Amino acid sequence: MRDEIKIMEETFKDIFALFAHLNIPLPNGQIPHRPARFEFIEFGPNEVRAVPMPMFPLFRGQNQYYDVCKPSLYRKQWSNEELFERELQLADFKNILDQHPEIHDRKQAGLKVNYEGLAQHYGIATNIVDFTNSPLVAAFFATTTYDYQTDTYKPIMHTVSKGVVYYSHLGCLLEGTSPNPKMLPIGMEALHRPGEQRGYGYSMMENENLNDVKTIRKYFYWHTPDASIKIQILTDGMKKFFPYDPMTKKVRKMGKDRVYSESALQEAFSHMPDYAVSVDEARGKMIAYGCKFVNYVPFAYTQQELVYIRKELHQMYPSSY
Repeated sequence: MRDEIKIMEETFKDIFALFAHLNIPLPNGQIPHRPARFEFIEFGPNEVRAVPMPMFPLFRGQNQYYDVCKPSLYRKQWSNEELFERELQLADFKNILDQHPEIHDRKQAGLKVNYEGLAQHYGIATNIVDFTNSPLVAAFFATTTYDYQTDTYKPIMHTVSKGVVYYSHLGCLLEGTSPNPKMLPIGMEALHRPGEQRGYGYSMMENENLNDVKTIRKYFYWHTPDASIKIQILTDGMKKFFPYDPMTKKVRKMGKDRVYSESALQEAFSHMPDYAVSVDEARGKMIAYGCKFVNYVPFAYTQQELVYIRKELHQMYPSSY
């Protein structure tokens, strides 16, 4: 037990040493990236999901450690208007995504779609923290900082702070089974960003802290410019995990323009019925808050985008079809 505590408290000289300690093969000193392979797996009655393989171990990389580690939904105090607008964003994200030919086909085939997990990858606040089955994806997020203005990730070039990698050797076998599993697959080849990041998501309640989960271990390492630059090279300066994806600009424009569909308003009100006495009152309150509503799905896929999607996805993931 003492040896385990000592290992947990050790700070590795860099992130490469950390993965070497976890017995991750590092061919030619490079952190590997899992091949794009998805399988259909039954998680419970009438619940089949597209799963990035393998299902374990799973990793989460952070460029710094927080005493309380929570998902984006619980990192601040939200006003009722902010929460209602988040519901609007989720509803229209779903409305847009349901037009995606692969999502449509999967739903027709009875597959479960993790909408909130997917939304998390595009900046919409959720109760989910991201994991991945790819050591290189975890290493990328662990050794970069995000610049919202330019929507880019930059390598950390100092040596005075530590990062952390969360390691789940159980992965999807983590505690919590159907109908409420804690760890679920997110990554789907239907969407480039979460697909390339081999995404999984750990769902949490507001009073939970990821650091308290006994079956998920924490490993610390020192930031070094050499390691950060090497990982930038291995990931082609973030291009590897952030390929062109029409959904990325749609969600950013949604957040900037704050235009939502009437169907999203109905959906949001069904999730937050205490916000107003009626849909009409909710509409009025949100218009006063700066939102606008239209009788169609704004930022929907264009025909050009749909042609691109059908062509590119079958080229990128031929083994998954």
